[in-house]
Amino acid sequence: MTERNYRKWVWGLTMGALAFPAMAAYNPFPLRDPSRPWAVSLGTRIGYDDNTGTTENNRRDSFLTSISPQASLNLPLEETFLGLRYGYNAVWYDDRRGDEPWDQSHSVDCLISHQFNSRFTLDLTDRFRRGIEPELVEVEAGIPVTVRRLSDYSYNNLNLAAVYNLTRRWTASASLNWQLWRYDDQSLAQANDRDNYQAVGTLLYSLSPQTFVGGNYRYATTLYKEAGPDEEKNSDGHALYASLIHRFNPRLTSSLNLGYEFREFGDGEETDSPYFVGSLSYTYARASAVSLAVSYSFTDSTPGTEGFRGSETLATTLQFSQRITARFRANLDVVYAHTTYGDPTTGFTDKSLTQQSLSVGAVARYYFTSWLNTDLSYRYNLAFGDSDSAEYYRNRIWWGLQFVY
Repeated sequence: MTERNYRKWVWGLTMGALAFPAMAAYNPFPLRDPSRPWAVSLGTRIGYDDNTGTTENNRRDSFLTSISPQASLNLPLEETFLGLRYGYNAVWYDDRRGDEPWDQSHSVDCLISHQFNSRFTLDLTDRFRRGIEPELVEVEAGIPVTVRRLSDYSYNNLNLAAVYNLTRRWTASASLNWQLWRYDDQSLAQANDRDNYQAVGTLLYSLSPQTFVGGNYRYATTLYKEAGPDEEKNSDGHALYASLIHRFNPRLTSSLNLGYEFREFGDGEETDSPYFVGSLSYTYARASAVSLAVSYSFTDSTPGTEGFRGSETLATTLQFSQRITARFRANLDVVYAHTTYGDPTTGFTDKSLTQQSLSVGAVARYYFTSWLNTDLSYRYNLAFGDSDSAEYYRNRIWWGLQFVY
């Protein structure tokens, strides 16, 4: 392994060990034509949704049509990479409650990566989401976001990450992260508007070019817009965990983060939990791979569970991609989560609440040319648990065309 490839491998593993979603620096926005710094695309879809309001009773189904333009810009300079991507999505429902048949969402991704020298790299990433489907938001460690329909909301994730190769074997990294949640609906905003701040420090040691071990410390604080008496919903958290990353061969890679989390709320109440994130990825053929991730960690309460100050979630994610022919690809993803909400707020009578969710998605895509492809996709969502009001199931299917230039 050359020195250049070795440092490239260390950088990728270090960013993964941070357990943060800001990994775009190592795999920036890909373009169809690498020789051109920009790309544009236009997607159109028709589909069917059998539960547009994600309700258990009084279900309403609808046919739908969508349009999704997107533009990307990459500026790879000598020592600096600048990336910008904007996407817009508009969905029209032919039959649903309310006077507004349109849903609109916006997404903006920005990346600035600078390599000061062969040892030191600094990344600044920002991800903004504006829309009505919470699943627009990607989160860390395979923990799924609530997939119920909510009011329009804004989400922003700003991350600063620095990686320094101390020696050929030792790598130090640090990151600062700020997540902002803002809901348009006043009742949801009062209970759920919040800011999450995290700082992570990581030290990795290379036992060999294939095996890395390390230690990590994470500090996190959550500040709610309406924190309640004695700021009881606000919290400070600490996590210590060890990392083990091993590449068995060029096709099979595994990682493990294992440790302990501690959280203290504004009113002095405390809670703790084990912390675990494990993943296994195998590339078994060209453009064909399967990966499995399992995690257990603290998560914030979600709309509908505002009476609890926090939760612990066990999540399992399976992803499968298959290159059937040079032009035909298929993807499958399955996410299961078991969440136990606890630490009730003042005056809330329930002591705990358990919810489970299952999400299954499949996509078959055929490339007519490098600039035109079509896909058929399906998504199933199921939620159930102690609260009957949170139970629902939902099926969605789409057929679409995408033009890329």
